[in-house]
Amino acid sequence: GGFNVDNSGPDGKAKNAKEKQSLLPVTIKQLKNAPSAASGEQNFTVDGHELHQVTIVGLIMTAEEQNTNLQYTIDDGTDDIIVKMWVDQESE
Repeated sequence: GGFNVDNSGPDGKAKNAKEKQSLLPVTIKQLKNAPSAASGEQNFTVDGHELHQVTIVGLIMTAEEQNTNLQYTIDDGTDDIIVKMWVDQESE
């Protein structure tokens, strides 16, 4: 299942890196199993597509407030993940 992503232009040639970025639906389980990029950089790939930014949709299972951040455990039905939202102490 999923969506078919075609990053080629009308002439069939691949677009440049900025134009290749597109919306790619993935699950938390896919993110956790995503291999690091072959280049050794800290990028990850899913189904051959390099990930640059992700948006997670799921249920907040736990929330903890700490001095410098808010920590959430989010579950999307395939797995869960802990995320942190850093807070600026000066703006409070």
